[in-house]
Amino acid sequence: MKLAAFVLLASLPLVAAPCSAEPPNPVDSERSTTRLGETGARIVEFVTRAEYAGFSGAVLAAKGGQVVAAVAIGYADLADEVPNTPATLFEIASATKQFTAAAVMRLVQEG
Repeated sequence: MKLAAFVLLASLPLVAAPCSAEPPNPVDSERSTTRLGETGARIVEFVTRAEYAGFSGAVLAAKGGQVVAAVAIGYADLADEVPNTPATLFEIASATKQFTAAAVMRLVQEG
């Protein structure tokens, strides 16, 4: 799988990948979850299971420029019980620099 062909951005408690594009169907209105095909369904299932291990945040996965999964779990605000959504904004500061560096180095290796 080429890094440039498949992008997966996951969130930790303060890291996220908001989905600004119109999500494809089917959409689960309760969580605004998007899943497209088997890959999308597997990603949504994985993230849902990760919630039981303590994961809270949002995940967006795209392949070939098309969103295949957008799912959010946990709360954006614990005090007011505001749930995360795929569009929840998180302060990520410099958390993505290492991912960008790894992607650039992978592309350099591939020429």
